Amino acid sequence: MAGYYSVSRREVISRYESLLDNAVQFTGLLGPDGTLLEVNDTALEFGGFDRDEVVGEQFTELRWWTHSETAHERVREAIERVGDGSFVRYEADVQGADGLSTVDFSAKPVVNEHGEVRQIVVEGRDISDQKQQRQHLQVLHRVMRHNIRNDITKLRLWTREIVTASTPEERDSHASRVISTLDSWEELTSDLTDIRRVIDSENVQSHTAGVEKVVTDAVDTERVTHPAAEIEVTLSETTGAQIPVVARTALCRAIDNAVRADPEDEPTVSVSVSDADADWVDIEITDNRSEIPDAEVAVLETGEETPLTHGNGLGVWKIRMLVKEAAGDVTVSTSGEETTLTLRLPKKRQIEDPGRAAAAE
Repeated sequence: MAGYYSVSRREVISRYESLLDNAVQFTGLLGPDGTLLEVNDTALEFGGFDRDEVVGEQFTELRWWTHSETAHERVREAIERVGDGSFVRYEADVQGADGLSTVDFSAKPVVNEHGEVRQIVVEGRDISDQKQQRQHLQVLHRVMRHNIRNDITKLRLWTREIVTASTPEERDSHASRVISTLDSWEELTSDLTDIRRVIDSENVQSHTAGVEKVVTDAVDTERVTHPAAEIEVTLSETTGAQIPVVARTALCRAIDNAVRADPEDEPTVSVSVSDADADWVDIEITDNRSEIPDAEVAVLETGEETPLTHGNGLGVWKIRMLVKEAAGDVTVSTSGEETTLTLRLPKKRQIEDPGRAAAAE
């Protein structure tokens, strides 16, 4: 009889482990002190870990969470709260083998008959695509509701002024405004096309090129577009990593925005590249603006817009969207009369076929 129960217990454990490992979501089991006791294959594959690397370690100190102080501190606070008996759930940026993903993360306590926390169950579901689609629709609604509606109102006014203008100079002035607005719509259409192509494409992160090539190609393009601008480049000697090619388009847009925002006739923009650490490359774009409008900073750093804090057009959103598709992140900082936009991108270990990389541009 004892042998029967022993076999049955092993079968139950085997079935449980099979269900755990075949689950779509990331699942782990912690001790009350936050030590990782068990983790399923889905979470290991996402993080690029071997089981022996993580089991027995503090859950909050694993690479999933240490990419930023904010993410690290929040998960530590979450596990402490669960250790006191609370349930915690929030959206978190988690570092995987291919960069950052947005995860619906939750942690709940397992208590004994005395109400004491004996274990902690942690779960996560990758919702990066859903969040990106939601934010994309949010921005499109804003563009249609606010930008285009306002433009139509102005176009009506200017076309009436053209008809009633008493001098050729007045007509030319109003006509130039009309042309400028229509040109902005053409740029908007181009941005929408780029965004749609990236969202619809598969394996954006797998199309890679050397960081030096990505940066120099983007800078060369913007030097042709803005011949009066001085665009300086500094490349770290230690940076030889591969990064997603889609970052080139984001960098072009960031440089373009910086040049256009500079009040000088001959604007200066500096682009510097450095290794943030073993997993990340930082590309910094610095210009002479004293600050970026708060609405644009919010879009760049969070991707979220509200009716009271929306960005202008799609240019800023496009930078954020492309970097997030590359599993990276965007931050903004101001120092004195300079503003720096940092694109943090994951290093890729494999060199892709040049033909495939070119197709991603």
